[in-house]
Amino acid sequence: MASPGFYRQQAKKRGLTELGFEPLTQQLIMHYSRVLQETERRAEQLKGKIDDQYLENMKAGLKRWVDGGERGYLTWGVFRFRKA
Repeated sequence: MASPGFYRQQAKKRGLTELGFEPLTQQLIMHYSRVLQETERRAEQLKGKIDDQYLENMKAGLKRWVDGGERGYLTWGVFRFRKA
């Protein structure tokens, strides 16, 4: 994963012309929020199957993804490029 600027730079180096970028950050936020909700909902089912510390670290990481998307630190989307 990298910034949109990185992908633009790499595409330009390879002779691609950007046709557009469709920002879909809300989907990133929704996805990781949902994974976190399911992980928390299934906490009892996961006991003894997944190490408690691993699970806590996973939930903390998921929260960071959601927070990063909500604060504008993370962007997710789809680029369209054309070979020049």
